[in-house]
Amino acid sequence: MTDPVFLFGTLRHAPVRTAVLGSPASVRDAQLSDHTVLDVGGYPVLTDRRGACAEGQLLWPDAAQLARLDQYEGLFGYSRQRVTTSDDQVV
Repeated sequence: MTDPVFLFGTLRHAPVRTAVLGSPASVRDAQLSDHTVLDVGGYPVLTDRRGACAEGQLLWPDAAQLARLDQYEGLFGYSRQRVTTSDDQVV
C-alpha cells in the first residue's frame, strides 16, 4: 500500500473514482488547512490560501490504483504534491 492521497475534485464522486481506479475503494473524509479548491475553467484546482480549509477525502491506493490515478490526473496536467492534512496525515 502507498501513502494516502488527498482527493479534492471529481474523484470524491464514488462512480468517477471507481471508474478511474477500476474497482470501488474506501475513503475517509479529510481537511487540508491553508488550502482551498477553486473552479478554474470548470476544473477543480487545489491552491494555497492562508486560513482556508479544503474539504476532501483520503484514499489509500495500492500501486496499480496509484498508477491509474496518475494517468487520469496527468491528462489534466495535475501531479502529486506532498501535503499535511489537518489531522497531521502527510499525503
